[in-house]
Amino acid sequence: MNWEIKYKKDAWKFISKNKLVDKFEAAIKMFIKGEGRIDLKKLAGKLEGHYRLRIGNVRIILKFDFKRKIIFVKRVDFRENIYQ
Repeated sequence: MNWEIKYKKDAWKFISKNKLVDKFEAAIKMFIKGEGRIDLKKLAGKLEGHYRLRIGNVRIILKFDFKRKIIFVKRVDFRENIYQ
């Protein structure tokens, strides 16, 4: 079974507007296959259970459902705005 990626509307707008779809999907494929290195970090505090993926100065907040193999893209923004 392949992984499915579900985007929130605002997250998809940001990713597509800034032409990050290919970079994001390539990073996710590397993570799933266990190949290469990506900057993925488990978050704490009010975002506990979520992960942060860094692509340049853009941060992507994700949540994984490992049982159903679904990746939820919750929020995407530049580094200085993402955690507000």
